[in-house]
Amino acid sequence: MDGLADPVINTPMLGMDAILAEVMRRRPQQGLFVVGVGGSVAVGKSTFARALGQAIAALADAPRVEIVSTDGFLFSNKTIAERGLKGRKGFPESFDVDALRAAVRAIRLGRQVRVPLYSHTVYDVDPENAH
Repeated sequence: MDGLADPVINTPMLGMDAILAEVMRRRPQQGLFVVGVGGSVAVGKSTFARALGQAIAALADAPRVEIVSTDGFLFSNKTIAERGLKGRKGFPESFDVDALRAAVRAIRLGRQVRVPLYSHTVYDVDPENAH
């Protein structure tokens, strides 16, 4: 992934304590640290990321934690429909991968990034709402 990814922690059989310990072991002494969570559609990536973020934030000398959901990088419903991807929403081809990569690069460089948010009320990216 363009040299952005650190070695993977394969987590299917690890508990949260073991994952937390491994993430913190890999944390650099200073600077930003990006942890990515991947998985299939609707398997609980956001739920897991929130739990991991809360676990990190609860540590003594905890770093600041920000969670950036990839849902905000989904193409709009209009674009998804135009591309014939309605049945593939949430799959890789339904994401604006270029925008996601640009955001991750900027975050890793310590720049402020405006991340679009996905509305679970209207089930679409909300261009007026960002994190």
